[in-house]
Amino acid sequence: MMLKVFGDSSWNTELSLDNMAQSEWLFINMVNSHHIVNNFFITQSVMVYTITMKRRSALYIANFLLPIMFFLCLDLASFLIPVNGGEKLSFKVTVLLAVTVMQLILNDILPSSSDRIPLIAIYCIGIFGLMMMSLLETILLMYLMEKDSAAQDKEDQSLSEKVGKANCCTSEIKQNFYKHSI
Repeated sequence: MMLKVFGDSSWNTELSLDNMAQSEWLFINMVNSHHIVNNFFITQSVMVYTITMKRRSALYIANFLLPIMFFLCLDLASFLIPVNGGEKLSFKVTVLLAVTVMQLILNDILPSSSDRIPLIAIYCIGIFGLMMMSLLETILLMYLMEKDSAAQDKEDQSLSEKVGKANCCTSEIKQNFYKHSI
């Protein structure tokens, strides 16, 4: 059986553009070629169709990159929340969990077999790392403030005990003075 190409490459490209829905992938070109190959003393007809497509980036920008950037802005804005309340830490953990969910969504979108880590995954990992460092900084800051507060309370308690002893001694001296003067 001998196969023959019906139409040239430009005709096939136009026909494909008319019949293909343009959504996530943008169809660019289709080139067809016909070869007759002799394999093991058998003449075979080979048709090769080369399809060139491009993935549209607007979908990823609107649905993934911008929300991740907004989460990073929320994390940076959390530095304005007072440290003495417990809201700051829980807010940061919530934002970090939201980025983790976005990473799971990204895992479903990206192809599973790849030789390199995709650039969008590196972006997400970088943002996650920055937010993780921010969370660790908040935890360290809260620990140091609690430690300083405990030391300050201990110092205040020690000072009040000394003042109490001094007041006690002063009152004994006054009582002894009044006893001797009477």
